[in-house]
Amino acid sequence: MMVVFAVGAFAVALGTDAEATPGEEALELWGTSIVSYAWYWLCLWPMIAVHLRAGQIAEAIDASHQLLAPPQQRFPDDLESLLEAAEAAWEENEPRVAGDKLAEALQLAVTLGFA
Repeated sequence: MMVVFAVGAFAVALGTDAEATPGEEALELWGTSIVSYAWYWLCLWPMIAVHLRAGQIAEAIDASHQLLAPPQQRFPDDLESLLEAAEAAWEENEPRVAGDKLAEALQLAVTLGFA
């Protein structure tokens, strides 16, 4: 499972066309486990990058919701604030602002080593 996803994440890192499907498959498999994983961000950040690159803001926001849901690992406050700002903008029907905030969060996640 992780090998398939790693290929997709590597394609994203190289800037090539990629699909979010490997990440979605990994999340689906983890969801069937008795163990609750706190590292969904391993799949979610590359999925968010793919969706943002494709202009799929709604899908990127959907993926970002899972980043802040318990029992997921907490992020530094500045990163969580950007994610919350993206969600708030989306709820205020401001998709461009939501996408911009999420792109900013993604860049910070890369800088911090989460993506």
